[in-house]
Amino acid sequence: MSKKKKFPVAPLLITVILIAVSATVLLTQANKDPNEPIVNDRQTLTDANDLNLLENSTVTFRNLIEQGDQALQNRDFGSALSQYLAAYQLEKTSLIPYNKIINVYLISENYDVALQNINLVSKLAPLNPDVLIAQTRYYLSKNDTLAAEQALNKLNPATEKINFYKIIYNIVIEHHDRAKELTNTLAEQVSDPELKTQIANIKKAYDLYGTFESGNEAYLNTLLGQVLVNIGEYKLARNLFYKAIEKSNDFRDAWIGIGYAFLQIKNYPQAEDALDRAKKADPYKPEIYFYQALVNEEMGNFKRALGLLTQAKNYEYSNIVAISEHLASNYYALGQYDHAIPHYEAVISAKKVPIKYFVAPIWIHLEQTKNLDKALLIAKKALQQYPNQAESYNYLGWVYLYRNELDLAKNNLNQAITNNPQLAAAYLNFGLLFKEQKKYDGALQYLQKAAQLAQLTKDTSILARANQETAIIQQMLAPTNN
Repeated sequence: MSKKKKFPVAPLLITVILIAVSATVLLTQANKDPNEPIVNDRQTLTDANDLNLLENSTVTFRNLIEQGDQALQNRDFGSALSQYLAAYQLEKTSLIPYNKIINVYLISENYDVALQNINLVSKLAPLNPDVLIAQTRYYLSKNDTLAAEQALNKLNPATEKINFYKIIYNIVIEHHDRAKELTNTLAEQVSDPELKTQIANIKKAYDLYGTFESGNEAYLNTLLGQVLVNIGEYKLARNLFYKAIEKSNDFRDAWIGIGYAFLQIKNYPQAEDALDRAKKADPYKPEIYFYQALVNEEMGNFKRALGLLTQAKNYEYSNIVAISEHLASNYYALGQYDHAIPHYEAVISAKKVPIKYFVAPIWIHLEQTKNLDKALLIAKKALQQYPNQAESYNYLGWVYLYRNELDLAKNNLNQAITNNPQLAAAYLNFGLLFKEQKKYDGALQYLQKAAQLAQLTKDTSILARANQETAIIQQMLAPTNN
């Protein structure tokens, strides 16, 4: 009996798979947006579900840019990139998301990805002032001063900000006479308030040097390094601080500047090392202990941070409010709410705090101390400091919900959503309000909206709570098996 011929099934299957994979890759490449900004660590809105949510939401381009700016101010680089890339998806012809993303990578010193984005946007708008400034910042960070100079001279006449970076360029190459000349000229001409302040700080540094330490280059480099830190040029600042240390190895303020600059880019080991060197030069300088406390707080070493804050306070650190601010944060992180709350209240009474600063003390009084009157006072303080902010009305709605004053809660939550239709927390609280009233269909709708918005903004705590409450309601409504 003749044997049946056996076909090589496995190789044939592999061939089919390879063809399918190749086709998928080619289709993906064909559909890829060639101008999309490059983000290497994608905590971003790139999957189909997120993009669909974005396109069908009420989130605005401006809202995403503002959220990205806030995240960057808090040095949450991943969240900032998420918001800026989402903004690009809404307005692909705008150069703003490109320049914002480049700025994140320059500040965080991820120069390879910064350059990829600079090259991409340079093809789209080669003479855009922000693009030329990005090129300048990149080249200065890589010590390519010739290329930086060429970028600065491409646009004629130059904008105010390009002229400002001409000052920075001359500081970096130590042409101080030219830097001072440009500073004095631009101080009379500039109209942008932020640039005006930065130029005044440079002028002040040169004036201090001329008055007190003329000829002491280490002192000048330290003064100018502090100016560069304040404008977010952390690597350029460190280069000046290191030049100061070359003149005098135990230059305390230069080591403090290096430590603070490393802290700003979350390089905690280098920050600790520099601050330890500053401490050897002067063990009684309170700023050293304060910045070390910040390093340890961000690393999660809350107990050590509390000890360092106490030392800073004992050595008479001048910013008592900042001490209280971080004592509150570290006690809160350790769950020591009775210790945290007096510091939160002291900070809120002393200054205008960021709007989100009110969340923790309100939560402590609602959930821990059960002092609903104090929670209401803090929420009203938020409205006093931020009378037009949606968050202020959301805080009041949140507190009134706990106080079972449901009409007041509803009114304030309505105002929050009117002021900001993208505020996920307000939809969450509305969902809880309807749940309390046993209006479960309405509760589920608001909780779903809260989850969608929280997913877009990567607000994991709101997302988790909205999903948790949705599951609870769905379980309550599920038919029981008898």
